[in-house]
Amino acid sequence: MNTCHRRRNRRRRRSGFTLMEVALAVVVVGVGVLGLFALISGGLDSSVKAVADTQAAFFAEAVFNGLRAKALEAAQSNKWDNLVTDITSAGIPVPCSPAAPLVWVAADAPPVKVGSGTVVFKNQSLRTGGATGIENFALRYKLEVPALSPSGRRTYTASLWVLPGQYPSIAWNARDKADATMFYSEFPNMGSL
Repeated sequence: MNTCHRRRNRRRRRSGFTLMEVALAVVVVGVGVLGLFALISGGLDSSVKAVADTQAAFFAEAVFNGLRAKALEAAQSNKWDNLVTDITSAGIPVPCSPAAPLVWVAADAPPVKVGSGTVVFKNQSLRTGGATGIENFALRYKLEVPALSPSGRRTYTASLWVLPGQYPSIAWNARDKADATMFYSEFPNMGSL
């Protein structure tokens, strides 16, 4: 009887989990869940950055296309030497509708000029045709188009830095330029066409 009683006690001791085993299992599962949350957070950050980079690329494409149109206009009217002055004073009209069915409208944004500024894009209502007031994205830009060199070089260069988001100040510093996405293009004098 004594032997039978010992066997039952051994079985009882072996069945179930100890408190230490449960605590260890909870720690392992907790670390795994925290790792999963970190991956999800990193994925969302990467997605937001990818969207901002795409919007910056669309904006840069529109600005450089506007510069190309101004350069062609300057070449046709033999006013190539006044190109930078025209862009500085009048600006570049930037079309703000990248592709249907996405319709963007620039709200309170003057044409893009040499220098720096902020552009806010808002949703446009397809029913009424007006801005809804819902902000899609905003960006800050700095456009540099140096004047022609005294040697009479016949090509303009343009550098555009774009930072996503709205900022209280449009003044740029060295860190802003380092954090921004930079775009570059050249515009040759096409002569009289």
